[in-house]
Amino acid sequence: MKNIATISERSERYEEWIKVFGTDQVPIINILVPQIANVLGEVRKVYMLDLGKLSEDQLIRLKEHLSRKFSIPMEEVERDLPEIGVPILAEDVSLSSDELFFL
Repeated sequence: MKNIATISERSERYEEWIKVFGTDQVPIINILVPQIANVLGEVRKVYMLDLGKLSEDQLIRLKEHLSRKFSIPMEEVERDLPEIGVPILAEDVSLSSDELFFL
C-alpha cells in the first residue's frame, strides 16, 4: 500500500522538504482522516510521515534537519523520533493512494 503526500510548491516548507527528502513526495501512514496535533504550540491537522518507508539517506537527512532546525542534540532526535514521529501539515499537501475504499 502506498499513501503519498505531495507538498505544494506554495508551502513555506517546500525548499526544506526537497533538501531533506530529495523529492516533493513522501510516504504517510494514513490518508483517510488527518490527525489533530500540537505543532509548535498550535493545534493543526496533520498526516504522519511513514518513517519505515523512508530510504536510509532520507532518514539520516531528516534527523540532521530536525536536530539543526530545532536545536536538539542528535542523540535526542534519534531516541525520540520513532515514538513522536513527524507531522506533516494537512494544509501543505495533496494526497494519493493505491488503496481502494468501499463504503
